[in-house]
Amino acid sequence: MPRTSRYSPAVRERAVRMVVDHIDDFTSEWAAIASVSAKVGMVPETLRHWVRRAQFEGGATVYELAFEFGGHRTTIAARLKMAGIAMRCQSPTPDAIDSLVRLYASGLSLLEVGKQLGFCVSSWGSLTS
Repeated sequence: MPRTSRYSPAVRERAVRMVVDHIDDFTSEWAAIASVSAKVGMVPETLRHWVRRAQFEGGATVYELAFEFGGHRTTIAARLKMAGIAMRCQSPTPDAIDSLVRLYASGLSLLEVGKQLGFCVSSWGSLTS
């Protein structure tokens, strides 16, 4: 059975937005997270995970998050995976490879095929050569 959160999605979004909007008012990101979490009534670590998730979903790479927060990229990736967040630029499955090759053979560019099927060109470009 999936774990349910005691906080609604609206509370999550509001808390993350408060951290992002007021981070410059504090000496560190952790200070902003601690302050907002106390106002919302949650453990700071919960809010910290929400902020990381929002950053990743907003386009930050695992490498950027690891550099910014002093962690290893595999640790960041494992935490995101545990939170149920799909990683970007994953390798295609054998069925997806067939679709990729078929679309490319039909005349679409690598970029168009990648966008259409949700894959980075770098994860499958060598399959077409």
